[in-house]
Amino acid sequence: MIFFLKTKCPAKVVFLHRPTTNFPNAGMLGGCRHVLHLALGPSIGPEGQALPRDRQLFSIYVAAEFYGAGVGQALLDATAGDGPAMLWVAKENPRAVAFYRRNGFNFDGTGQTDPGAPMLVDARMVR
Repeated sequence: MIFFLKTKCPAKVVFLHRPTTNFPNAGMLGGCRHVLHLALGPSIGPEGQALPRDRQLFSIYVAAEFYGAGVGQALLDATAGDGPAMLWVAKENPRAVAFYRRNGFNFDGTGQTDPGAPMLVDARMVR
């Protein structure tokens, strides 16, 4: 099942859940397992901070069983195209960094730590 979530903000959010009976949290998703999602919308940041792009890729997720199948690329192409955008990525995630570099994103030298995960350093990428 594919769900396009309608929100009050002008963001694109796509979810795909696959029916399953052997996934531990399947009940939370009505008997389905989370397979992929992408969230793209207007850029946000600390109040008063100038942002390098108007659109931000907030998250993209593809279940490991679909790695290399072109699913992430299809999601990005269908929502963000090849237009200007920004995103935050964990610098210690080489798979994600390589994906974004292939899609024209480059680090702009800005970094941040997530208060909920202080050992994780995020770096901003723009195109």
